[in-house]
Amino acid sequence: HPSPPSLSNVQTNVQEDSNISATCTDGVGYPNRGQIIRKSYHNGKSIDLTSELYITSSNAIQPGDDSCPVTTESTMTLKANIKHQNITLVCFVVNPDVQPTAPDNCIPSTNVCCETKQVNVY
Repeated sequence: HPSPPSLSNVQTNVQEDSNISATCTDGVGYPNRGQIIRKSYHNGKSIDLTSELYITSSNAIQPGDDSCPVTTESTMTLKANIKHQNITLVCFVVNPDVQPTAPDNCIPSTNVCCETKQVNVY
């Protein structure tokens, strides 16, 4: 059963033209079952930053066989500009056994997710 992802290397208080970033790490379940889905929000509303978001993902711990859960690490990086003021970056873990799709919003008590504080661009 995946636990909420952990956030690290978070940069959300940034100068314009520098990088907003966050790394999500989680045990997503058995190989080829789970994954981390990334979403962005502006003042609580979902926004599409796909074209601007640079994402790197890797399996932090590669299992010896298919009976061991995989730990995935996913880093999101975005070049900051003023329109990114107040955005949040969110990671959801989706796994057909637990949470088959990413919900609309991250509610940590009911979803397997984590989110950054609102971004401050100065």
